[in-house]
Amino acid sequence: MPVQVTKYYARWSPTNHHGYVIIYWDGGSKSFPESSFGTPVEFQIVVDLLRNEKPIWWDEPTERLYANQEPVGEGE
Repeated sequence: MPVQVTKYYARWSPTNHHGYVIIYWDGGSKSFPESSFGTPVEFQIVVDLLRNEKPIWWDEPTERLYANQEPVGEGE
């Protein structure tokens, strides 16, 4: 069952050009190690989703992070 993400932590390492993300929800968390992102663009997409979309959901069985039930054309 998907859970709503309530907070996140993200960092970028300029030394090795890798990103690291942790998402949090009530009662749990999931970390995405630096090797999770193949390119800087992939890291940017995940951080952009976390930063700009609400609500954000995490589905552990499918390992998917997604926005859901957001109004169309809300003007953001």
